[in-house]
Amino acid sequence: MNEFKNIATIYDRFNDLGLYEEWLTFTLAHLDGPGYKVLDAACGTGYFTRMLAPFTKEIHGFDRDPAMLAANSDSNNEPLMNGQFFQADMLDLKRLASDYDLVTCYADSLCFLVDELSLSCALDQFYQRLVPGGLLLFDVWTPYQLTDYFANFSYHDQDDRGALLWDSQVDASQLRVQHQLNYFEQSVEDPRMYQRLKTTLIERTYPMSTYLTLLQEVGFKSSRIKVTCDFSLDAYSPDQDKTATRWFFACYKEED
Repeated sequence: MNEFKNIATIYDRFNDLGLYEEWLTFTLAHLDGPGYKVLDAACGTGYFTRMLAPFTKEIHGFDRDPAMLAANSDSNNEPLMNGQFFQADMLDLKRLASDYDLVTCYADSLCFLVDELSLSCALDQFYQRLVPGGLLLFDVWTPYQLTDYFANFSYHDQDDRGALLWDSQVDASQLRVQHQLNYFEQSVEDPRMYQRLKTTLIERTYPMSTYLTLLQEVGFKSSRIKVTCDFSLDAYSPDQDKTATRWFFACYKEED
């Protein structure tokens, strides 16, 4: 199972935070005012949740990993004025009310689920939390991103407190990638010493047909599902299959 606890405290330091501006722009393009009650799934440290909060009536952010939520609370952030953070698993959200106008699940979070059954379960849980006419927004890696971009991927970065080494290995036949992350944190007591933190993260994606089938199986009508690529609002075309890195889905629940 994917564990973020060893990298929770450095997640935002080495993440491309500029992408969250694009997720925010994409989200706001689908809203027609501030009156939405929002559920932000797999919110991690809550960075995006806080960005979106001023544009909502009420917002709840949840994550499965308590370490990610702790990193949020430990960063001297002010409490959300119109919402809250809590621990939950996207595979079991039955304790939550079914009164959300919008559910978001970004940063390829659905790709961390272990298999197609888990993906179907998460999509069903999101669908059940929406009011009639409610909207689900999410993104996933494209098969191209996993099989081509992540093949032999290696990324190194550092700041004044440590260094991150990130290497990936791909199983193209399974549309699966394993990320090996090693972080070296400089000791406060002795700058010559470093503590090593490591974690392994596994992601999977699926053909477009799989996502569309699962969405319809949980209740979304095909006519109410729109797919775009890489933060664009233009409709997806198969011509983009060898260039696009992310598929974005906007799925509306039918009105009663």
